Amino acid sequence: MKPLLPPRLAHPLGCHNPPVPDRQAMEAILLVLHTGMQWQALKATGSCHPSSAYRRFRE
Repeated sequence: MKPLLPPRLAHPLGCHNPPVPDRQAMEAILLVLHTGMQWQALKATGSCHPSSAYRRFRE
C-alpha cells in the first residue's frame, strides 16, 4: 500500500510532534473497521491516538 499513499509533507510551522507513521495509522484504521469498535477505544490499545487515526481515515 505504500506506493499508493501520497508523500507526507512537513508541517509548515515546524511543529515538534512528528506525524504517526503510515503503517501504525493503517493498522489502527483496519482494527476499527474489522472489529467495529469505536474510535475512542483505540486509546486502550496504545497503537495510535484516536484523533490521528480518524483524521488519516478521512484523508
